Amino acid sequence: MLLLALDTSTTAITAALHDGIQVLAEATTLDARAHGERLAPGIREVLTRAGAMPHDLTDVVVGLGPGPFTGLRVGIVTARTIAHVTGIRNKIKDERCARCSKNARHANNRE
Repeated sequence: MLLLALDTSTTAITAALHDGIQVLAEATTLDARAHGERLAPGIREVLTRAGAMPHDLTDVVVGLGPGPFTGLRVGIVTARTIAHVTGIRNKIKDERCARCSKNARHANNRE
């Protein structure tokens, strides 16, 4: 497993890699107006530090806010593009959505 986590919902533009056990690399830049310019270099940095390539990724997650529309849009589009290019289909997640799905499955099993 190699999960790429992105968050552009605040002024902290963050990319991180996680192998299912620990964080392998993390890069954060503080800039309220440069999400589009700073996210890709951050992704490249964490991949390089972890010795990984984009095709090694198994999952992509992205923070969905709340936050400014432009920053959120940059993160979401970047995550969707990476998923499309690397073949990671339908694995773009938000922690809240994952929790909601788990709770819904749990509720359905009680009926």
